Amino acid sequence: MNSVKVLFATTLGTGHFNPLVQYAKEMSRRGHNVAFAARIELADRISALGFKHFVLDRPDQKELEAIWARTKGLSEEETIRIYVKETFGGVTARAALPSMRDAIADWSPDLVVRETVEFSSIVAAQAAGIPHARVEVHAAQGEEKYSYAGVEALDALREGLGLSADGGDAYLREPAFSSFPEALDGMVARRGVPTFRVGPSDTSKRHEVSDASWTRDDGRPLVYVTFGTATQNFDHAKSIYRVALEAVSELPIRALLTTGSELSPDVIGAIPENTTVLPWVAQVDVFPLASAMLHHGGSGTLLGGLAAGLPMVVAPLFADQPINAKQVEESGAGLAVLDPSPAKLRSAIERVLSQKKFQNGAKGIAADMAKMPKIKVAVDKLLEPIVG
Repeated sequence: MNSVKVLFATTLGTGHFNPLVQYAKEMSRRGHNVAFAARIELADRISALGFKHFVLDRPDQKELEAIWARTKGLSEEETIRIYVKETFGGVTARAALPSMRDAIADWSPDLVVRETVEFSSIVAAQAAGIPHARVEVHAAQGEEKYSYAGVEALDALREGLGLSADGGDAYLREPAFSSFPEALDGMVARRGVPTFRVGPSDTSKRHEVSDASWTRDDGRPLVYVTFGTATQNFDHAKSIYRVALEAVSELPIRALLTTGSELSPDVIGAIPENTTVLPWVAQVDVFPLASAMLHHGGSGTLLGGLAAGLPMVVAPLFADQPINAKQVEESGAGLAVLDPSPAKLRSAIERVLSQKKFQNGAKGIAADMAKMPKIKVAVDKLLEPIVG
C-alpha cells in the first residue's frame, strides 16, 4: 500500500504517551509517515524516537489550579470526574485545539490516533473530515467511569468549530484499541463499539544495567517495587516510598525500588540491607528475575507485570489506580492495599509470595494476554478506514 500520514495526539504523562508508541513504531516500520501532536514537554522523547513533532499550546495554569481547588473535600471519584471533564475535556482541550487544527491543516494526515483523554484531536479530526481512532489508557471501568466524563465537554468545542452537538456520538463510534485483558474489565458495561484488544509487545531486548547488585541471586526472592514516574512530583504521595521500605525491610527477600530521577534522597531516608534503590531500571530487565511486585497500579507497570505473570500487591495513589488495584484483586492476580501501612504491605507481600493462587492467577492472565492479537494486527485494523 502507498505511504500514509498518521498523526498521534497525546496529553502529558508517561501513561498517556507510551501506549501510543508501539503503534507509531509499527506504522513507521511499514514506511508510513508518523508525527506527534503534543506539548513541548514531550519534545525530547518524540525526537529520540525520530518522529516529527507538532507542539500543542499549554492550558492556563491558573485555570488548572482553580479547577483543582474546587475539588477539595470531594470524594476521589467525584474529583476525578470533575478533573477529567473540566481539565482534559475543558481547559486543556480548548488550549490545544487551535494548534491541533493548525497541525492537521499544515500536514494533512490521513488518520489521527489519540490517547483517551486527548480530546482536541477528535474534534479537530471531525471538523477536517479525517478518520480517527482511540488508544485507551485505562482499564474498562476507568474508561467508562472517568474518561467518558470528558466527552460531556466536547459539544462546546464542536459548536465552536461550527459542528453540531452530538452528545458523544463521535466518541462512541470511534474505533478503540486497548492493551488491557478482559480479566481486568470487571462487570462494567461498555458503551460504543467493541474494543480491539492488543497483546504485549516483544520484550526480549535487554539493556545495559549500571548497578547489577540487585541481579545477584542469593536464594531470596526478588520483589520489584515501583510507584511510577509521576509520584515523585506529588508531595502528598511521596510518603509511600518510606512506607514501602519499612514494609520490605523485615522480610526475607531482596527488593529493588526504582524512584524516578528527580526524587530527593531525603524522602527515601535509610535504605534497608536487603534493598537496592535506583532512579530507573528498564522493567523488561527486572520482570524475568522478579518473583512479585509492589506498585501503584499505573497502567504501564500493571500491564507489564501481568504480561510477565508476576503476582502483585497494588497500593494505589490517585487517578484510576484504585480501580486497577481492585480489578487485580478480583482477577486473582494479587492483592489491593488501599490504605497502605508497613504492616499491611508486609502481610500482602508475604501472601502473594507464599500462596500459589496468586501466582496461578497472574500466570493465567499472562497466558490470556499472550493470545491477544499483536500490534501488527492492530495496525492493520487501524488502517482499515484508509485502505478498506
